[in-house]
This record gives sequence, C-alpha cells and structure tokens, in this order.
Amino acid sequence: MEFGIPPLPSWPGSHPLIIHLPLGLLPVAPVLILLGLVFQKCGRAYWWSAFTMMAIGTVGAWLAVASGGAAWELAIKSGEVGRVLEHHEALAFLTRIVFTALTFLYLVVLLGPAASKKELSRRANWGIQVPFLLLYAAGLIVLAQAGHEGARAVHEFGALAVL
Repeated sequence: MEFGIPPLPSWPGSHPLIIHLPLGLLPVAPVLILLGLVFQKCGRAYWWSAFTMMAIGTVGAWLAVASGGAAWELAIKSGEVGRVLEHHEALAFLTRIVFTALTFLYLVVLLGPAASKKELSRRANWGIQVPFLLLYAAGLIVLAQAGHEGARAVHEFGALAVL
C-alpha cells in the first residue's frame, strides 16, 4: 500500500475545504473580545487577536464564495436541491458582506482610541464592545444559516463538489 500526498482538488472541488476557514475562525473572535473585556490589562492584545481572526475569516468567506460560485456552475440546480442551493448562495453572499463590514467596523473600534492617543476607560470599552458583539452575533447567525443550507444540500440531496 502506498502512502503519499493526495493531489489538490480542483477549484470547484476546494469549496468543502475552504468553507471551514470562516466557519472555524469567525466564531473565535467574540470569545477573544470578551477575554479582552474581562482581562482589561491585556485587552488590546486580545482585541487585536480578535481582529486578526475576523480578517482571516473574512478573507476565507470571500474565498468560500468564490469557490462556491465555481462549484455552482457545475451543480444540478433543479427541484428542491436548486432551491436549497440558491438559498445557500444568497446567505453566503450576505455572510461575506456582513463580515466584511464587521471587520472594517472593528478596525475603526480599535484604531479610534489610538488615533486620539487616549486609553478608553473600562466602562467605555464595555459600551463599545458589547454593542459590537450583538451585531457580530447577528452575523454569526447568518453564517450558521449559510452553513446549514450548504450541509442540507450535501446531506439531504447529495450535492457534491467536483474533486
């Protein structure tokens, strides 16, 4: 029996691999934000780490939509599977827009105090970060719905990306 590195999948076939980047990283950011609020002395390090997770996860969302678009070109889009794939696609586009906006908004949140050269008080940080986390939670719901519709297409209807 031979072991070796398997060949890389085609671009449309890479969609199942790429989607795990945003699914894995984007939910980590709010945990880091909360840790920064609790451990305020090193809060900025946690918050910049959260931003990094958001940025990489958002790039992953862009790549996932692109590879999903390539897979879409090869998919059978008739009947119920077509409706599920269309819903998945719409939610994926919305996810990409939402997390792009959230990532840029969070960059503004982080750079605001630095631009004014003032450290925010604990209360001010909570007042800014908690509303942001509520917006972010809404984004995570959209992400979860997009993932769920993609999983339905695969597990209920057998839609597979071409490897």
